[in-house]
Amino acid sequence: MTRSRRHSPPTPSAASSLVGLAVLGLALMSCAQDGSTAPGEPLLSREARPAVSQGEAQTYAAQLRPLNGAFSYRPVQGIANFKIKDGVLTVRVNASGLQPGMPHAQHVHMASGCPSPGDDGGDGIVSLGDGVPFFGPVLFWLDGDLATPGPDPTTLPNPDNAGGAITFMASGSVADLEAALGGPLDLANRTVVLHGVAAGTDLSADPAAAAAPAGLPVACGVVN
Repeated sequence: MTRSRRHSPPTPSAASSLVGLAVLGLALMSCAQDGSTAPGEPLLSREARPAVSQGEAQTYAAQLRPLNGAFSYRPVQGIANFKIKDGVLTVRVNASGLQPGMPHAQHVHMASGCPSPGDDGGDGIVSLGDGVPFFGPVLFWLDGDLATPGPDPTTLPNPDNAGGAITFMASGSVADLEAALGGPLDLANRTVVLHGVAAGTDLSADPAAAAAPAGLPVACGVVN
């Protein structure tokens, strides 16, 4: 398995994915602006967990389960681990089944929930639009700079092995991240989503998904 790293120059598939990630970023911004989220789920208004003693670690995990397995390279599964200690958030994502040779968007989303395969609007594809009512808008991107809004595609995980396996790790200041968010991080009961299928995947049953295959949700897990 490989850690996310810089790739230069990008392959044609990766270049197509970078364009898709830009489209995905715009779509997610639109979701955040229109307030789309799971019914009844508060967002940054939730109270943060009680403060812990200096040096005491808070740990969280999300078991990532497949979405759109019929369209992804292989059914994607894995785990995202979070640790907060001494004001630093460390994130580790281990997953397999992702399309090799392209960067994959991954986020912590504001709400708490994952769509089921049946939540596909009747077209057999659980699109980003189908998923947002469950997992909500993006809280922050899991890339090399956790506190900066928007993605840095060069630091997103990009599998280079036949299993589509990734090992991603990043760290950042909780204070900086909360300043960027404008509210408490409150990781408990957020949701982690991984995205991306190969350009050229037949998603014609859902025109919105077909327009941005890099944004198709391929794994989801609630943080606990």
